[in-house]
Amino acid sequence: GDAWALVAWDILSTVALFLFVAHLVARHRGFVDGLRALARVDSETGALSRREFDRLFEAEVRRSKRYRRPLALLVFDLGEAKVEGRGHFAAAARAMQSQVRECDSVARLAPRRFAVLLVECKAPEPLLVVERLRGTLAANLSLRQQDLAIAVATYGGSLPASSASLMALAENHLNLARSGSGLAETRVD
Repeated sequence: GDAWALVAWDILSTVALFLFVAHLVARHRGFVDGLRALARVDSETGALSRREFDRLFEAEVRRSKRYRRPLALLVFDLGEAKVEGRGHFAAAARAMQSQVRECDSVARLAPRRFAVLLVECKAPEPLLVVERLRGTLAANLSLRQQDLAIAVATYGGSLPASSASLMALAENHLNLARSGSGLAETRVD
């Protein structure tokens, strides 16, 4: 009698401990998945985070080189525009996402800077997308022309390049755009 009770108690306590540990592992896994999602998406705008964009951009540049397929990087600087509350940048991200294809990516690089990655997009298509985005941002966010600087870097996939070099090129051209017409374009074929 007592031996069976001890064996039953031992089995039940082991099963209870196993279930408790399984519950803790499941909660921890949910917590980690939530953190990963937060790391991929900017919490204020819903756009990709800089880290996730850098990872995706590097993969797309490698793919572009391997298959010699075009891509374009658009970098938008909203400048010193008057910000109307915290939702202003979220509205900017939504406006950009509404004007690009599902396979393209919108990311927040810095508080006032966004990037759009256009895959399989060769000239003159990126400039057409820029004009659509410029019109949408101006209409939806009351941005003036001088509040917006845009750099366009197109890559054909035939020359050696890295995502870091393309981003640096686009950011340098963003400075040119800021001091000039508001738009600067560069091509790396």
